[in-house]
Amino acid sequence: MTGTVEEAEIMNNIIKMPELNYVPSEYGLGHEIFYSMKKYQNLIAQIDGHNEEEDTFDSLLQRSVRTAIELKARNVTSNDIICVCTHNHLNSCVPYIAGLFIGTTLCALDPSMSYGDCRYLLSQIQPRIIFTVPEKKDLYQKLIDDIELKTDLVIFNDEDDGSGSFQSFLQESSDEDDFEPVKANSLNDTAFIMFSSGTTGAAKGICLNHYAVMYQAKNLEFFGYNTYRTLIYSSLYWISSVVVFIQSILSGTARILCKSYDPLEVWYKIEKFEITFMFVAPLQAIGMIKVGRPDNINTTSFLDLIIGGGPISSKNLLSLRDLLPGTNVFICFGQTETVGVGTTFRTNLRRDIILLHMKPKSAGRPIPGFSYKIVDVETEEVLSYNQEGELRIKSDSIFSNYYNMDSSEVWDEDGWMKTGDVAYYDEDLCFYIVDRMKEMLKFQSWHIAPTLLEGILQEHPAVKNALVIGKPHDEDGEHPLGVVILMDDADVTADALAEYVNSRLDDDRQKLRGGVVFVEDIPYTPSGKVKRRLLKERILAEMGMSFGS
Repeated sequence: MTGTVEEAEIMNNIIKMPELNYVPSEYGLGHEIFYSMKKYQNLIAQIDGHNEEEDTFDSLLQRSVRTAIELKARNVTSNDIICVCTHNHLNSCVPYIAGLFIGTTLCALDPSMSYGDCRYLLSQIQPRIIFTVPEKKDLYQKLIDDIELKTDLVIFNDEDDGSGSFQSFLQESSDEDDFEPVKANSLNDTAFIMFSSGTTGAAKGICLNHYAVMYQAKNLEFFGYNTYRTLIYSSLYWISSVVVFIQSILSGTARILCKSYDPLEVWYKIEKFEITFMFVAPLQAIGMIKVGRPDNINTTSFLDLIIGGGPISSKNLLSLRDLLPGTNVFICFGQTETVGVGTTFRTNLRRDIILLHMKPKSAGRPIPGFSYKIVDVETEEVLSYNQEGELRIKSDSIFSNYYNMDSSEVWDEDGWMKTGDVAYYDEDLCFYIVDRMKEMLKFQSWHIAPTLLEGILQEHPAVKNALVIGKPHDEDGEHPLGVVILMDDADVTADALAEYVNSRLDDDRQKLRGGVVFVEDIPYTPSGKVKRRLLKERILAEMGMSFGS
C-alpha cells in the first residue's frame, strides 16, 4: 500500500483510504522530537524573518532542555497545562517543546485576542503557567487576578530581570547533559488543546492526542509538500502552524518566522529566504494579489502555496496562479478537529497536479488514514458522486474530544465526525466544499458566533426576531448580516440597528459588517429549528448574490 487515492476502497458510498506506511512511536511526541533534534542538530531549524538570525536544532534543543528543567524545578507536572501567547520569534516554540519533553498539555492564545476572549478561554483551561510578550504583560496579569488563577506569568524578553523573565529559564544547568524526555503513558493522551478560532461563548477546547499530531505531521510529507523552507506568519494558536512546527522538527526542515503579515513583504521574503512552501488564509492570498508581483522578483524556489481556513473565489485563485506560474497554488480542506488537512492534492503525483489545475474549486482528494461519507442530514442516507450533503469523517488521527465539554453531538451514531460542512465529491474523488451547515461564520479566518450578535439585536425594543447569516465577501470570506423581523409599528432604520449592535462589541472582528435587512418571516423546520441555509439562499438571492463564484 502506498496510500494513494487510487487504492481507496469504496463500498456503499463510503470512501476508505489506506493507512500510511508509518506507525507513530509509542513513546510519544516529546521523545520523537527530542531525538529528531539530536539527529538534525547541525541543520537550521528556524530563521527570524526580520533580523535574519539563524537557529540550529542543536541550539533550539539546548534552550528547550533548559526550559524543561526549569519547569520541573517550578513543580510543573504532566497534569498541568502550559499556555503560550506570543507572536513568532526564535523562542516562541521553546515552551511548547519543553512541555512535550516533560509530558504537559499545551495550548496557545493569539496576541490579537481581546480581554473578553482571553478571559473566557483561560477560565476553561486554567493553565499552570503562561508565557507571553512584554506588550501583553499587563493584560495577562489582569486576567490572572480577575479570574483568580494560580498561574505563573513569564515574559519573553532579552534581559533577565527576575523570575518573571524567560531568560531565567535559559540558565545553564548541571542536569542538561543527562536530560531525557518522559515517555507518553499512551498515544491517546492529550498533547495539545487547540481552540476553535472563535469568540466569547463559542470557542471550544479541541483536544489533540500524540498519535493524531504525529500522524498528520507525517501526512504533510506524504502529500509531497515541499517544506524545506516554510514561511510562517501564523502563531501557534493556529493548527496549521502547530502541525508544520512538529513536521519541521521530525523532518529536519526550516521555518522562517515572521511577526505580522505584510502582503508586499511576502514577495521579498520568498526571494530572500528561497521559500519553498507556505500556508495562507484567503485574506492573505488576496493581499498578495492586490499588491501585485514586484518587478524582477525571483520566486523559482517557491513550489507550493496552499490556501485554507475559508473560501476563496476561483477568480482570485486563478489570479494568484498567474502571479506564481512556477508554483502549485491550490486550496485544501481542513479543520482543527481534523488536526489540519482533511483533503488535499498531492504535489508529488502527476495525476493530482493535473487535477488541481483542471479543478480550481476543488479542495483536493482523500488522504491516508481517513474515511469519508456525504450524508443527507434529514434522512441519514449516505450519498454518492455529485450529491451535496454533510461531509463526515472517521479516522484515528482526528481530535479526541472537547476539553471539559460534552462532545457527543459532534459524532453520529456510527462514530463518524460531523464536520458541519456541506460538500460533495466527483468521479475523480475531488472534494468540493459548498457551505457550512454549522451556524458559525468566518471573517478573515476567525469564527464569529451568530448567537452573540443575535442576542444583542434581540435586545433592541424594535426587534421582534433576529438571526445573523454570512454575507459572502471577496476579501474577508464572510460579513455578518443581520436578518430582522420588526415589531409592529416599529420605527428604526437598518443602519441604526447595525450601529446599535456594533457599539456594544469590544472586538472589532465581530461587527455587523454586512448590515441589516428586514424580512416578514423566517423559515422553520417542523421541530422549530431555523432553516438557516434556506434563509441564506433567499436573502442572498434577493441581494443578487450566491454562495460561490
